[in-house]
Amino acid sequence: MNNRTYLSYGTVILFCLVLIASLYMMNWYLILICLVYGVLAFLFYRRKNFISVKENNDIVFSPIFGKVIKVGGGADIGKRYADFNFIDLRHALFEDIGIFFPFSSEFSFHRKIKGNRLFLPLKKLPKNEKNLHQEIVLIKESSELFFIKLYSTFVSSQAIIFPTSGDYGYLGAQFGVFSGAGIVRFFIPKKYSILCQEGQKVTPGNNILAKK
Repeated sequence: MNNRTYLSYGTVILFCLVLIASLYMMNWYLILICLVYGVLAFLFYRRKNFISVKENNDIVFSPIFGKVIKVGGGADIGKRYADFNFIDLRHALFEDIGIFFPFSSEFSFHRKIKGNRLFLPLKKLPKNEKNLHQEIVLIKESSELFFIKLYSTFVSSQAIIFPTSGDYGYLGAQFGVFSGAGIVRFFIPKKYSILCQEGQKVTPGNNILAKK
């Protein structure tokens, strides 16, 4: 991947060669296909730049580019999450598709689930998990557990997660892609104070979601 898009260098070079050949042959059909592909690639695969601040073990950052749509107590979701608070982050259709480590941690667990896809607009999630598609567990050095749950819609693809159990990632390192509209539910231990507000836009490495 390059610094501007999530496409590989080979894909970008091939696209440029096909576009040049199309212009040389004046093949308007191929030119139109190239233009459509270029616009879609820009909308779905462009990378946004963010500056990661110096890491603090007591701070939790956002794992995605998105918007906070709900903050609540984990007990409202189920007994399993009674010791957690949660933050729902909405990922827009044309938002940066990267998923990033919100702090340095061990990638402990990942599973895929065949849940139902959500309908738009994405204003809130149901209390049950029938729409859940993927679950991720991160463990900080202090042995604290954090849960990240991914909910897809009919206009999003299944998230692709790179690490395997036992891998370690540093703050701001990308560990997956989540293209299209969806919701990320982030469970954070109650010992952390939630610092974000509903309606706030957040960026990985820049916006603090919680602090101990």
